[in-house]
Amino acid sequence: IITNVTTPASGDQDDPTTTGDDLDEDVKIENEADLITEKSSPSGAVDEGDDITYILKVTNNGPAQATGVVLVE
Repeated sequence: IITNVTTPASGDQDDPTTTGDDLDEDVKIENEADLITEKSSPSGAVDEGDDITYILKVTNNGPAQATGVVLVE
């Protein structure tokens, strides 16, 4: 939560009362990504020395978009 606070305006005229003035406001930032990474390989047996191709899958389960994400092997 971010609290945005301002100061009362000033000028050449007096404000006789600050009743009703709303000088701060709480702002809730909902920017949560929930990234799930899965790594799988083909089913079946492999022998020593065999090449294996892995499958990498990234899913965002969060309410916010995930931008600028890089998956490094």
